[in-house]
Order: sequence, then C-alpha cells, then structure tokens
Amino acid sequence: MKRVLVVVSALLFTGLGYAENSPPLVTGGAIRVAVLEFAIEGTPGFLIAPEVFTVTMLERVPVIFDVTTIPSGEQADTTYPLVLKAACTLHDDHTLDLRMTLVSRYGDTLKFSDQRLTVDQAQDRVARLLARSVDTLTVLTEPQGALVSVDQTLIGAAPLRYFPLVRGIHVVKANFGGPKGLVADTIHFPNTRTVTLKNPLLLQKPTTAKVLFQGTEPAEIWLNGKKLGSSDQGWIEVPPGQHTFEIVSPAFGTRQVTLKVEAGRRYRVKY
Repeated sequence: MKRVLVVVSALLFTGLGYAENSPPLVTGGAIRVAVLEFAIEGTPGFLIAPEVFTVTMLERVPVIFDVTTIPSGEQADTTYPLVLKAACTLHDDHTLDLRMTLVSRYGDTLKFSDQRLTVDQAQDRVARLLARSVDTLTVLTEPQGALVSVDQTLIGAAPLRYFPLVRGIHVVKANFGGPKGLVADTIHFPNTRTVTLKNPLLLQKPTTAKVLFQGTEPAEIWLNGKKLGSSDQGWIEVPPGQHTFEIVSPAFGTRQVTLKVEAGRRYRVKY
C-alpha cells in the first residue's frame, strides 16, 4: 500500500454573478482549483489530472470547479479561499481510503473520510466536498443598479442573484456613487443568503422641516430678522423648534404666525 498527501487550493474567480436579466443557467466564470502535483507510482489519477467538476445547486445554478495541477514543490498560495488536505491510502486492488479536510480562510471547515473507494467514487467525493463549501448569494440594493463587491472584488451591478460564494464570513459592499454613497454589511454565509443594501444618503434623518405659506397676496417670509423666501416659491425649509414667522406684504403689512415644527414633517400656513 502507498500513502500520499495532497494539498488543494481553490481560487474564487470574479464574474460568477447572475444579473437579473441574464439566463439563470449561464455561468460567467469558475472556481479554480489548483492541485499540488506529485510524482508517486500508482497515484490515483483524479488527484493529479486536470478535471472539471460541475455541480448544480438547489436553484439549478451550475457551479464549475476547474481543477489544474501546479508543479511539484511549489507552495499553495495562502490567499486562496479554500485549502483541501487529502490523505490517501492506495490498496493493491486499486481501491483507496480517503480522508479530506477542507478549510476555508473565511472560517468554515468540512471533513470527509471513507474506505475502499474506487477512483470514480473518490473523484465523486472530492466534487461533493467542494460543492459543500459553496452556496449561492443574492444581493439586492435600494435603489437597484448599485455596483456590488464581495471581499473587495467587484462582482457586478445589483440586483445579483445566485452568486456562487465560498461559505464563511464575508463583507458585501454596494456603491451608490460618491464618497458618501458606500455601504457595507458583514455576513456569515450561508446563514445569510440574501442581502439588501440601501443607499445611505436616503437613510439619513432629515434635519429640517418644510413650511408652505399660502395666501391671497404674495408675501415675503422672515424669521429672526432674516428673509427665508417668499410665498410663491413653494416649500421653505426651516430648522426644528418653535418659531414666530413674519409675513410681509404691501397689501396688508406685517402679520406674525407662531408655529412649532419637527424635522422631517411638512406644515401649511394660511395667512
């Protein structure tokens, strides 16, 4: 019997998102898997040969794992989202015992072990374990159309549905434009599978009230010795609190109106 050890690293490519108007079964990229190549006689081919695993999620979204070997002796890049350590014992009857631990740099760990597997069965177990490491994320924004990024990688404009993502803790951001139009949310995925991000500029609490002055004659509106505007300009913004407004017109002189206003509310004054 021969005992081998292999390290597999998976790199999540950008371009995996599905815009709402795109066909739901069309992928824009793949989760690339780099396999550390080694030269041991009798090593099962599925551990070193390039393969493509396609797994269909519950939403009928195909997730592609593109497996590529890298030269023996090279270290797997620690920045990759997934690291798979697989210990394999090959028997004389060409079956094998397989033990795998899949660690995500986002904090998730999956394990698998089984004995006396055929090469096809072992390949299927590898594919299933990789599939368990991902799920699909939906990102919505209000208003829609904001640019969305996950962990500082731009994935497209919202709404985005069925975006394949490695399980774990992620930071989802939406950019609505401008330095104050950026909003972020940290999620534990897939506990949270749908994220809705709202424009922070629309969520800011109002700081003024609006008052509409209506009368038969046009008039100027004054407050604390300062002219706020005129009655024919429509809604006038004023700070919250109790105010005594002076309404000045050549037709009737000066009239005073005392009004207490709250931020975010609208008031009508008839004179």
